[in-house]
Amino acid sequence: MTEELLKIFDENRKTPLEDKLNQTIDSFENMFSLFLEVTDIIDNKLNSLQEQITSLETRFNRLEQDLKKNLITSIDHSPSPAPAIKKENLDNPSRAVLNELRDLFEKNKKIKD
Repeated sequence: MTEELLKIFDENRKTPLEDKLNQTIDSFENMFSLFLEVTDIIDNKLNSLQEQITSLETRFNRLEQDLKKNLITSIDHSPSPAPAIKKENLDNPSRAVLNELRDLFEKNKKIKD
């Protein structure tokens, strides 16, 4: 009887420890699986960010090329010179302005015709 009782006590002592050990192992497995999920999520986010960066770099390069083309074309096509201001009677500036306006209207009328 004593041997049987000792055997039962021994089994009872082992069982809780085994249960604790199994629970600990389960916890580690869960933590490891969560760790793997987190690394997958981080990898996906990094890939998404890399794609966005690549897209922005492409757009930036395209804009830079367009800007260079526009600068080159603006250099090639120099603007026409500004019309010379007629130095008419400096004593009567309002008359000079009216004459200049009349000339501009006449030029505009010729362009429309």
